[in-house]
Parts: sequence; C-alpha cells; structure tokens
Amino acid sequence: MKKFFVLIAMCALVLAFSPAVFADMSPARQVVIPEGIWAAATGGGTWITSLQIVAKNIGTNVYIQFFYQNTNSFRSVSMFTSSVDEQAVRYSNVLASMGTIDDTFDYYGRVGVLLIFGQDDSHPVYAQAMTTNGNYGKTFPSLSWNPALNSADVGREHVIPGMQNTSAWRTSTGFWNSTSSTMDVTFYVMVSGYVYNGTPITRTFQAWGFMSFNPFLQAGISGTSYTNCYLLIWPTAKAGSGQGLYCYGSLANNFTNDTMSLISQPWQ
Repeated sequence: MKKFFVLIAMCALVLAFSPAVFADMSPARQVVIPEGIWAAATGGGTWITSLQIVAKNIGTNVYIQFFYQNTNSFRSVSMFTSSVDEQAVRYSNVLASMGTIDDTFDYYGRVGVLLIFGQDDSHPVYAQAMTTNGNYGKTFPSLSWNPALNSADVGREHVIPGMQNTSAWRTSTGFWNSTSSTMDVTFYVMVSGYVYNGTPITRTFQAWGFMSFNPFLQAGISGTSYTNCYLLIWPTAKAGSGQGLYCYGSLANNFTNDTMSLISQPWQ
C-alpha cells in the first residue's frame, strides 16, 4: 500500500470554500445514461439495457448518440417524435432497437454511453435504464448535461465508492470524455485512510472517447480480499475547453451474474 501524497491543507481549503454539489437528474435537452450494453456476460448469458425515455413536450424529436470506443466516433439515431406531452417510450433492448434503424452498424457486443436529447432547450427529456442478464439486473437514472455537477474535470475530482474484488464480487467501471478534446486521467484504487493500493492507472481519453475496465486488474491487484475500496478519478490535463468525464461503476456476482450500480459522485 502507498500513501497518496497530496497537500491535505490545500484540499481542506478547497473544501471550506466549495459549495455542496449533488448529481443533477432533472429533465434537460441532453441527458446521459452512463452505461448501455448488449453483449455476452462473462459468467454466461447476455447483458441487455432496456430504456424508458420521457419527452416532456409534444413535438420533441428524440435522438440517441452511442459512444462506444476511445475514438472521436459515435452512432447517432433518430428514435421518435413525441405526439403528446409527457410521452413515454420504452425499448426492451435499446441497442437492438437502434440497430434496427441504423442497420449499417452492428450494435451487438458493444458497451458504451448513451446521450439522449431533443432538438432544443424547450424540448427536454429524461430517461431510466435497466440492464439485465436473465432475472438479475441494475438500474441507472439519466444525468442531465450539467458538467459542474455530473462529471469529473481538472480540479473537479470524482470517486466511485463501494468497489470490491473478492471471490464473490468483481468490479467494472466505465468513463466517457464528453469533450471535443483529449483528456488525461489518473485513477487510484483507494482503501481506508487515504491510501492507494496497486499501481496508479493512467489513461488518455480521445475526444468523445469511451473506455471500460476492471480497476483492480488494471492496477495490478490480484488479491480477492478487497471489500472496502473506492476509485479516485483524477483528471490531470485537458486540451482546450469542454464538458468533463462522465463515470460509472458496477459490481457483478461471480456465481449468479447479479449486478449492482455504483454511482460516481464528487470527491469534494
């Protein structure tokens, strides 16, 4: 284990003068679903993400963009136009539904982030995702396009609490750079006492880039006795202006494939 050397006094000063911040899940022109998947599960079966979208106002043209790799590329699909106020539409497998419309691209075997949006600020939406494998699953609410509250950036660190690496549980995490420029990020697998374990994980995210990984494996941690960890997400450099890094995590049971959401939150 290694002590994480940061100027604690400076952190305390930042905390003293920083306003409280919380996730923003209010309807907005653009909202983010942190994880959308349609892929084979490690322990058998298939992960699929169902999605409910609610368009607040009649005449909302609802689109989804799917970001699935660490390159400046994504898929954009027009899903529906609302015919009434508060119209709700549900897709039992949203990536399969997108593939029916966008049939030049194979959505199977993919995991990524869903950006859902209307045509302007007067046509807000919100959404709820449910990812399942058979009878097991987890949910993710949509996060509004509010980078100051919902994403990490230089000087605005995030954490994913509740991580485990045991004989029963494995952890996965995913990250989306919602900017049009590159972003350098260092990740630390933290344990109690402000100590990090293993090796810091460094990644460079391309514009609009998405990555997912098991942080324990990437940090070189092979033991199976870690039940009280969290991931510290520390952006170190960003080329130009933009939004930030949207983050999520999940636990999966090694015996049943049951899964649970881990929600990213501001570190300070």
